[in-house]
Amino acid sequence: MKKFLLLSALVCSGVMAFAQLVNVGSVTKVPLPENVKVSNAAISPDGTFFVASDISGSGIATINVANGEQTVVAKNADFYGVVISDDCSNMMFRRTTTNNQLRYTSLHNVNLATGSETQLVAPSRHLAGYSFSGKTANAVENGKLKSRNLAGGAAAADIVVSIDYGHLNVTINGETKTLDPQGRSSYLWPELSPDKTKIVYWVAYQGCYVCNIDGTNPIRLGKLRAAKWLSNDMVVGMDDTDNGESVTASSIVVANLAGEKQTISNADVIAMYPTATTDGKHIGYVDGNGELFIINLK
Repeated sequence: MKKFLLLSALVCSGVMAFAQLVNVGSVTKVPLPENVKVSNAAISPDGTFFVASDISGSGIATINVANGEQTVVAKNADFYGVVISDDCSNMMFRRTTTNNQLRYTSLHNVNLATGSETQLVAPSRHLAGYSFSGKTANAVENGKLKSRNLAGGAAAADIVVSIDYGHLNVTINGETKTLDPQGRSSYLWPELSPDKTKIVYWVAYQGCYVCNIDGTNPIRLGKLRAAKWLSNDMVVGMDDTDNGESVTASSIVVANLAGEKQTISNADVIAMYPTATTDGKHIGYVDGNGELFIINLK
């Protein structure tokens, strides 16, 4: 009887850990121009295009989902931290420079319709996080919030989550606070939930967590790197393995706040850096060969 109960507990545990959270309808390969390989990409909120960096990492381009048409929108740009506005008209990105052996980071916006570029924050040693709130670009530098309406109207300040010297910070109403739910560590990949009540983030050597906006009630989701919100109660990330030099295996995994997980990519594909549309119906990712794909959910 005890053995039966133990077996039942293990089976139930397995069901909880590997539940079916979403229904995969199809997987679409995005046509890329000849000889173009992508190292990282983010799908637009409406799912009509990607912004992507090529293998050389020299710039950022938009790639049309329907026909693969590529348009370079920023040169000498860092892809990490790229943010697309909800209306798909603007994109913020970082640019790194070196002066007297010190590393500086500036923040820029590019209008995706006109191609015009604007510097939002001058080269700084302390640029942290940034986000869009409608037409307003919000950025945190030296713990201070800077807001600018790109259309010229009144700025609408927003909540910004950021990493500063490994700390997990949140800026609300212009005030920046350090959260660090797991104590002093190295935090990475923070992202605010769509309803702005929770944060998903990564802690070095510990895994992926979700906490409330004030840092309370941290929930461990395990190995789920570079997680993005799929909805207010579900995230998507990657479970990857490397040999110290390159990624040898990686899968796209969906997880909910109860800790249930579902792998939604094929085992024979090295699927990395998932990114989702606003409606949560399409998940984009790049594979180990530099190709772009979209997982379409039912």
